[in-house]
Amino acid sequence: MSQTITCEHDIYSAISRVKYLMKDLPFTTIDVQSVIVSLMEMARNVLMHGGGNGHFICRTIPLGICMIVSDRGPGIPDLEAVMEGSKRSDKGLGLGISGTIRLMDEVRIETSRKGTKVIAIKRYT
Repeated sequence: MSQTITCEHDIYSAISRVKYLMKDLPFTTIDVQSVIVSLMEMARNVLMHGGGNGHFICRTIPLGICMIVSDRGPGIPDLEAVMEGSKRSDKGLGLGISGTIRLMDEVRIETSRKGTKVIAIKRYT
C-alpha cells in the first residue's frame, strides 16, 4: 500500500490501512500499537519538519511488516542526537524518531538536504 502524506487526514487514513493489513498477521495488541504510534510519529515529522509533503509505503515482509516514510524536506542536521532523543525540537518534543527506534525492531534513516527516508520494521514471533 502506498499513499501521500500532506495533512492530518492522510495520517489517519494510513493508520486505518496499516491496521487492516496487520489484522490477519500474528502480531500482539502491543505490537500493533507500537506500529501505529511509530507511523503517527514518522508521518507527523513529514508535516512538521519535512516540508508538509511526503510519501508512505507499507508492506508485509517475511515474519513482519515494513513501513517507509519519506519527504523532500531539509533533512535532519544532527541525526545522531535526534536518534538518541537528546535533540529537542522547537515544533515538538523531539522524541518521534527516538520513540520509533524504541518501538520498532529495526529502523534505518537516510537523510540529506534533499529529504529524509525512514524505514521501520516490526517482526512477529
